[in-house]
Amino acid sequence: MVNHVDFAIITALEVERDAILDKFGPYEEIRDENIDNWTYYKINYKIPNDNTNIIYKIVIVMLPDMGNTASGLVSSDLIRKFNPKYIIMFGIAGGIKENKVQKSDVVIATKIVYYELGKVKRIKIIPRSDDSIPADALLLDRIKAFKNEEWKREIGVECPNNEKIGITPNVHIGPIACGEKVIKSNTFRRSLISIWYKLIAVEMESWGVSQAAWYNKNRPRFIAIRGICDDANPKKNDIWRRRAAYTAATYLKAFLSDCPVNPVNNFDQEKYLQEILRKNEQIDNPLEKNVALLNINEIVQIELGDENQKDESKMNTV
Repeated sequence: MVNHVDFAIITALEVERDAILDKFGPYEEIRDENIDNWTYYKINYKIPNDNTNIIYKIVIVMLPDMGNTASGLVSSDLIRKFNPKYIIMFGIAGGIKENKVQKSDVVIATKIVYYELGKVKRIKIIPRSDDSIPADALLLDRIKAFKNEEWKREIGVECPNNEKIGITPNVHIGPIACGEKVIKSNTFRRSLISIWYKLIAVEMESWGVSQAAWYNKNRPRFIAIRGICDDANPKKNDIWRRRAAYTAATYLKAFLSDCPVNPVNNFDQEKYLQEILRKNEQIDNPLEKNVALLNINEIVQIELGDENQKDESKMNTV
């Protein structure tokens, strides 16, 4: 049976992975060179101060390289291996200061727009404005409803050079542009804003992850959450990376600690099926057995919260 985890978190850089492991640990390393080449980190994250003992099963992986090719490949392997219900592209990004996004802020994608496909006219590249994949509506709804501000006091990494900007980070929700380039150009950044005027950030991996999720038959729910480390301009450098990664990781931990969705692991599907199938063997009437199996399938799909799979299973049974 394929593993079923609640959240898969994809990172591209060590500083991003380390921030997640530091905030969510302890973790278990998983390697299986017979299946793929990646190191996975598995965490059973218990919701703090919760009397119901709710636990999220989380798996984290770091990409072998930056960019959408690597993110799409690794995400596809991860989905096949762990079957996550939710998949999060996590990390750092360049902010769009024209839309009041500053270093150390947290950005959350309403959709990922891919700016690489388009037309070349003379020396100008004109991206296609319709290349986008939306973030999951359920997760966005939960994020918009999340009002806790205490996490801002728990980041644990100071702003570099004692800068005051970024001490109290803000959260922005909007479209994020994705491509294959590190952007250090005011002109290019402004050209993106001219097409997607509500743009809040630019980065290099979410398109690959969102594509892997969108085209997988199980279609895990996708979202991108990032911390801002630069302004995507010629002054871009790396000194804000650690602060940005830890800010976003602290926000993500606070969000998941609020238990925004029902965990998959509250329902022991395998144990439940074994028990019901054992009882079903005691039924002599073939018609009654068929009805019982249909009911089992419906109950499992309801518990897993996947109405689409439930409907498909009905059609297949009929």
